[in-house]
Amino acid sequence: MSVTWKARRITYNNREYDFIEVRRDDKSEGYSLINQIAVGGVLAVVTDEKANLFKSPKTVDVTNTIVSRKTVLVYLPETGGFVEVKGIDSESNNAIPESRYMRLNTLSRNDSNVQSSILLKTAQTLTNANQTIAREALLRSAIQDYPDSVFFEEIYKIANPSAANEED
Repeated sequence: MSVTWKARRITYNNREYDFIEVRRDDKSEGYSLINQIAVGGVLAVVTDEKANLFKSPKTVDVTNTIVSRKTVLVYLPETGGFVEVKGIDSESNNAIPESRYMRLNTLSRNDSNVQSSILLKTAQTLTNANQTIAREALLRSAIQDYPDSVFFEEIYKIANPSAANEED
């Protein structure tokens, strides 16, 4: 994907955001949230239940914000066990403010963890009755393709509710 650097303010879900024009490898064009563009960044997923957000790469600069588990984000180079992060919290749907940091040990860049989280989150958006087959296919793919994911048990229980009830 390439970035044209043409920015524009767009209203989405009754809120204004800064977007930037992007061009995919297949030559199609669209817009991405500016805070989702991170040149040289690494894709990661939050694996910790209490992943604090920090104002700087210092322990004393902790905020009252916890980034939700399974949030996929981009992080930039490490600074003393901290990384600058960019993304949108998967539960609150709030953008992570600019120049915010997280502890590296609260994240995983393991492809199985990142991809299974993406499949799970995508499946959870398919709530209409006519999307059931697609939802089940995404969950099945997450289970079959990424059995070593830290999210495997959770995805398995969602995909197989009767099996989850038998355990209770």
